[in-house]
Parts: sequence; structure tokens; C-alpha cells
Amino acid sequence: MSQSNHRILYSALILSLLLNQGCFYMVEEGKGGVAERFPIPQEHWHLSQRLHECEAAITEQSLYGKAQLHPALYQQTQKLLTESRRLFKAEYYQQAELTLEPVETVLKLMQQNMHIKAVKHLCQSNAIQEVCL
Repeated sequence: MSQSNHRILYSALILSLLLNQGCFYMVEEGKGGVAERFPIPQEHWHLSQRLHECEAAITEQSLYGKAQLHPALYQQTQKLLTESRRLFKAEYYQQAELTLEPVETVLKLMQQNMHIKAVKHLCQSNAIQEVCL
């Protein structure tokens, strides 16, 4: 190839890179990249608040040593909370809420030192089979 062909190819490559650079900023809302900085829609703000409250409750109970008393229960509750958070970020709001409901109930029961009822609730909701075995 001649020198001019190399320059043309190099210029075409640079031009295509410059033109595609803007695509990163044109990502659809909630679909990754810079789009994750978009605010949460108003109708889903309550669900986001509930997720934060559950995360705070798990952290608080862990600080007081309750997680060490029943580690499997806390681990499974944390697993469900993580699943709910991921569903929420993926905009599967109904599924996120369904996954969050047993987490909220279990956390309330554990806060009241009713760990046996919390395990029974998880078993009845069929959320986690490992705890029930």
C-alpha cells in the first residue's frame, strides 16, 4: 500500500472513532453508562426508599451482632435484597417489589427477636429453599 492509502485509512479510522464517541452519551435512560445518572422516576421513588431502608436495617442489625446469631438467615435475606436491588436497577419494578416484601417482613421479625417466625416466613414465601431444608 502506498503512503496515501495509509493516510486515507488512518483518517477514516479516526473519523469513525470521533463520530461514534457521542454514542456513549446517547444511551437510553436506565440502560447503563452515563444513563445511570438519570434520576429515579417519581412513581418508583417509594420503592427505592424501601430498598435503602432495608439495607440500613441489615447494616444496623449486623452492627448489633444479630447477624452472628443467625448467619444463614441474614445471608439469605441479604441475597434477596441484592436480587431486589438488581431487579430495580433493571427497571423490573414489580418483580423488585415482590422480592422486597419478604425481606421487609423478615427484617421486622428479626428486629423484634422473632427469628423462628422469620425463618418460617421465608419458607412459606418460597423465596429461599435452602433455609427450609
